Formats: sequence, C-alpha cells, structure tokens
Amino acid sequence: MSKYNTLWEYVQKSRKESFHLTFEEIQEIAGIPIDHSLKVKTAKVKN
Repeated sequence: MSKYNTLWEYVQKSRKESFHLTFEEIQEIAGIPIDHSLKVKTAKVKN
C-alpha cells in the first residue's frame, strides 16, 4: 500500500479534468507530512 493511496483515491473521486492543490492540501488529504525538499526542487525546475 502506497503512502499516497488516500490522495489517489481523492483524485479519482473528484472526477475533475484538472485541479490545483497546495502542498498543505495534499498533506491534509494524504494524512502524511510532505518532504519540503520537493518544493525546492520544483521551484528550481520552474525558474
């Protein structure tokens, strides 16, 4: 079982084509802390 199963279930149940979630929302839905090093890597890729 993946630690993100709850998040994937949320995405599937939403039935939206696309949506935006903050790191805080993902953390709340998944029920686990998010590795904030990912935020830094994502920000660097966008720049």
